[in-house]
Amino acid sequence: MLYQKHIRADKFPEYQLLFSLVRPGSVEERRKRALALIQGATIDWAFILDQADKHRLFPVMYSTVKNARLQSFLPDFAMKKLTRRYFGIVGYNLGLCKKLMEVLALLNGRNIPALPVKGAVLSHMLYGDSALRVSMDMDILVPKRCVAPARDALLSSGFSSRMGAITGKQFEQVLKYGREYEFLDQKNKYLLDLHWELGGPFRLFFDYGFCEDRMRTIRFQGRDVLVLSTEDTLLHLCVNGSCDIWQSMEQALCVAKLVERYPHLDWNTVTKLAEQKRCGRMLFTGLFLARDLFGISLPEKIAYRVETEKNVAGVVDRIYVRLLRGANRKSHMRMRAAQLPYYLAMRESLPEKVLYLLRRIFVPTTKDWRNRVAHPKFPFLCFLTRPYDLMSDFLEALKPLESNSKTGKNVAA
Repeated sequence: MLYQKHIRADKFPEYQLLFSLVRPGSVEERRKRALALIQGATIDWAFILDQADKHRLFPVMYSTVKNARLQSFLPDFAMKKLTRRYFGIVGYNLGLCKKLMEVLALLNGRNIPALPVKGAVLSHMLYGDSALRVSMDMDILVPKRCVAPARDALLSSGFSSRMGAITGKQFEQVLKYGREYEFLDQKNKYLLDLHWELGGPFRLFFDYGFCEDRMRTIRFQGRDVLVLSTEDTLLHLCVNGSCDIWQSMEQALCVAKLVERYPHLDWNTVTKLAEQKRCGRMLFTGLFLARDLFGISLPEKIAYRVETEKNVAGVVDRIYVRLLRGANRKSHMRMRAAQLPYYLAMRESLPEKVLYLLRRIFVPTTKDWRNRVAHPKFPFLCFLTRPYDLMSDFLEALKPLESNSKTGKNVAA
């Protein structure tokens, strides 16, 4: 297993126990694996809880401990912290689910097709329980033609825009080059991302029309809710994880859990969709992580692709440095520069790499549109200020080096 070489030897039992508590499989299987590791060993439970929090694994860990009757094997402080964090997450998720259903009812009431992605709906699809994922916000995908009426509906219902006073040509530019529109609810408690494209900085045009023919309906919170097909969900999980550089183990766990829970996945459809969107490397990277960390089984042909796909092993090695060792503290600009080789490695051809670089240099991000509203008559100025902002960030990142070099100190990470 590739991940093992990145784990400190003295913390290997703790990681093994954490993986045993959250990995897919029956409760009894997890109980047996956990007991084999707990009995006769000295476990650093504080470290396990820290890693579970960092990687958003608290809800699944708590569920296993409770259902596998392992409470008596945990020290009191660990069980108390685990319980407190779990019920805090449950409380927030309940409020988020309620708000999500209100938004879906609002949009559907105005004949706006709306499809929730990730969050509590994904938790329900994977575990049959909306509380077993740490949900930070609401993500809703709508057709591009419906973004304007959806925005108006949300604003009229009390949501506030985090994008500023964008109107007219400015809004047309955001719609053309952006991917999402950010809102806050009336109490500034819940964040809503209204998407018309999924796929992060890779610009894969993974939109409503692409998924529409394969969508399915599930029963969620007492209502029929439209969701991505299982195949599209797997692809989206791998693309979304790749966009985030797989910042938490929970992202890989979602991939593992989906493969385990839906054994009749149409793998031919999955690979064809990945080829169509040129994101096969992202798909196989996600499957590599899911198998390496959580031991899932894959069909022979898929396993072969995972093992032989170009650059996947090297990319995963880079991911583990960040995921398991912890990245050194860097300025935002330095961090983005350090991430660039990874993002280029995830593109599958030289033209795609060049296009990615050009987009990163010139095309404003959601953050750019939010923080620097373009002139109403000259919205294209945002594209000219984007390189300027990048250069300013770069020069700002150099300042600590300059100031500390005079004292003989080097603070480069």
